[in-house]
Amino acid sequence: MARKRDSRKVIKIFFASPGDVDGERKSFRPIIQEVNRLKANTMGVQLDALGWEDTLPGKGRPQSLINADLKKADLIVFVFWKRWGTPTGSFSSGTEEEFEEARRLAVNGPDVWLYFRTVPANEVAVADDQLRRVSEFHEMIQAERSFLCREFRGDRDWEGLFKRTPMSLAGQEVAGQAQGGDDWASPHAGPSRVALQTPRSDFPTSRCGRR
Repeated sequence: MARKRDSRKVIKIFFASPGDVDGERKSFRPIIQEVNRLKANTMGVQLDALGWEDTLPGKGRPQSLINADLKKADLIVFVFWKRWGTPTGSFSSGTEEEFEEARRLAVNGPDVWLYFRTVPANEVAVADDQLRRVSEFHEMIQAERSFLCREFRGDRDWEGLFKRTPMSLAGQEVAGQAQGGDDWASPHAGPSRVALQTPRSDFPTSRCGRR
């Protein structure tokens, strides 16, 4: 749940992915920091980047500890490429478990955005089990048309694409706060929910479904 820090509205953004998108994961935090510096902080908004790296050691199944941090997010961002991940004991991969948790929470909780890095057609034609699972999941998301989704070509394309969405998110938060008044203490209640939905012009879709 969003909270205030030094009078700023704090929004937590959780990054979830298998292990083959290191470039996107490494650039995630710098992008959030840049958006804070260029726009969000000046508008009274603080975007906080979260990921499994922030999960503290503790008792219990490691993935369960990560899921607990995911539940704190106001926005959950998933990025996929060629790998699906390794089984957790409950699901075929940690990312799948995180997605199912995010899907459950999204009914009345955080927004969920999905990004898929494109794979050359010749590799798709001879896909191994990992890539096959990603492709099947992508097709499912397209068919369900339940979550905001976008494809991108590489690290530079991702940086340009993703940078626009937190920018819009910060602007939407301020606009919504002006309309929603005190209700904006919680982004998941009433009009706050609307502000977390990035305008379609800033989150165009490519083959993926839209809400």
